Order: sequence, then C-alpha cells, then structure tokens
Amino acid sequence: MNVFESEWESPEYETLAALAGELVFRLPGCTDVMIRKTIASVYRDFCKRTCVLRTVQRIELEHSTRHYPLGATLRDCVIEAVTAVEIEGRRLESTDYACPGFDCISVSPRFLPPEGENTLGMRVTCLEVPTIGSESAPKLFIQRYGDALVNGAYWQLASMTGRAWSDPVQAVMASRAYENALTETRSRYYAGGSLSSGKLNFMKKGTIL
Repeated sequence: MNVFESEWESPEYETLAALAGELVFRLPGCTDVMIRKTIASVYRDFCKRTCVLRTVQRIELEHSTRHYPLGATLRDCVIEAVTAVEIEGRRLESTDYACPGFDCISVSPRFLPPEGENTLGMRVTCLEVPTIGSESAPKLFIQRYGDALVNGAYWQLASMTGRAWSDPVQAVMASRAYENALTETRSRYYAGGSLSSGKLNFMKKGTIL
C-alpha cells in the first residue's frame, strides 16, 4: 500500500507533551525527555513574555474584613501580577489595595460595605504563569499557540552546537517565527482588542488572549 495515497487524520494535541511529536523527526538523536523539558520551558517563557494567561477572581467584600485570600486559578500556575481591581464596577487605584506575595489582597477600609449592609462584589484580574517544568496547559491554549511553542523549542534545541540534530540555519528561521508570535500576542494584549478584553472566555474564571 502506498502511504501517500490516503490522508492522515489531523492530530488533536491535548497536552504539551504531545507537541513533541512535531519535533522528534526534526531532531534525530535528541531524547524525548530533552524535547519535553524544552517545550515546558518555552511554554513558561511564552506566558511570561506575552501576559497571555489572564484570569479573573470574584471576591465578596464583608464589613470589617480587609484581607482576602488570593491564589492562582489555573493548574500548576502562580500569580505573576495583579493588573486590575474593581468593586461594583469602579476601578481602584493601585494605592487602594495591596497584594503582598500575591497570596492575599488587602483593601482599603473605605471600600468595605457598612455594617449591616449587603456584601460588595470585587473583581481581581491577575496574570498567571506556569510553574517551572509545568506541562499543564489548557487544551485551547495548545490549539492556538502550539505552533509558537514548537518553533520556540526547535530553535533552542537546533541551535545547540556539536549535536547530531544541530541545524543553525533552521534554528534561525524557527527563532524568527517564535519572536513574531511573541510580538503578535503582546501587541494584541496591549492594544486591548476583543481577544484581550475578556470578551472571549475559553477557561473557567479565565481568558486566553
């Protein structure tokens, strides 16, 4: 049977580790562990440099309670920054709250509801990044940015010298593709377009830009 006579089914990548299948044939002699570790490293780098994992937490403010727990909502992630805090639609200034260590948020007493009144709703927008070595990425993140991660991993591995899989020319091309993906994603975030404004929610309590 001629293997070129029939089409292969398009793969559906549901995990970061599965992206290694796009690299093993291009990197002869490179171990699976090295490829997987590199993909995980690129995943973290991509998220840190693009602010792509943005999540929203909703907290009910109560009278006389200033401090509220805060933590990452995505698996194997940590909070990198708090970018916005809103109470009943009003955006707070950075001097109106504090997030020491990003494990809690403290609100100025003047924003707490008076005694005997209903609680007030607070929205905290956070940027999250994967922990070192994490391979836990949302499926839709992989579908959208899988190509960028593959290019970033290939660039790092193919640019190594003295290895059987070294290919400086292809490494340069992959590097350019990865940097272009970073630039495009960052631009989308800072431009405040629909994909970065929270209008398209692909994750529970979160947004993939």
